Amino acid sequence: MATAHEDEDLSEVFWFAKHRASHALELHETLILHIAEAPRRDEIEAEFRDA
Repeated sequence: MATAHEDEDLSEVFWFAKHRASHALELHETLILHIAEAPRRDEIEAEFRDA
């Protein structure tokens, strides 16, 4: 499944993904696809960990 959240803060999107989204199976990995002109890997991964 893929979603787009262009009008939401990343912190809100990540919090929802970690705490409210329901999955039929236990998920062991998360893929975050960030398409942009400049990389922000460390910042984005830290925000996901803190969600």
